[in-house]
Formats: sequence, structure tokens, C-alpha cells
Amino acid sequence: MVNQGNRGIQDVYNTSGGSGAIAQAGLLAQNAATQRAIGEALMQGSNFNFDRLAKVQDFNRQTDQFNSQQDLQAQQVNAQARTNASI
Repeated sequence: MVNQGNRGIQDVYNTSGGSGAIAQAGLLAQNAATQRAIGEALMQGSNFNFDRLAKVQDFNRQTDQFNSQQDLQAQQVNAQARTNASI
């Protein structure tokens, strides 16, 4: 992105025809476009990371629920076995 922005700056100079005002206006526009592109890329990365985190948290929650259910079943079986052994 930065390299594209730098190429755009060179293009602005090449097409300004030596006019400082035209070059300055073009540079401002090029800089705004580069900053916007960087901002959008950062937002996309942030959204991607947020989505991955949500998926990981959901997976972990489901794993915890499964493990809790298995532990409860094991406790119930063990309690029943102790009851049967004491009869």
C-alpha cells in the first residue's frame, strides 16, 4: 500500500506540469487515498481477528459444556456404583 502511495506521488509530480498548486492538490488527494486504504486494511484485519476470536470462544464454550456433561455423567455412574457396592 505504501509503495502504491509512493508511486502515486511520483505520478502526481509527473503530471503536475511544474505547477506547485496542482502538485500540492494532487499530493493531498493521494495522501488521503493512501491513508484511507491503510485504514480500511486495518479495519479488515481487526474484523477478521474479532471473528476468529468469537469462533475460538464459541468452540471453547462448547468444549467446556461437553466436558462438564461428561464429568457429571461420570460422577453419577460412580455414585451409583458406590450405592450398589454398599447394598
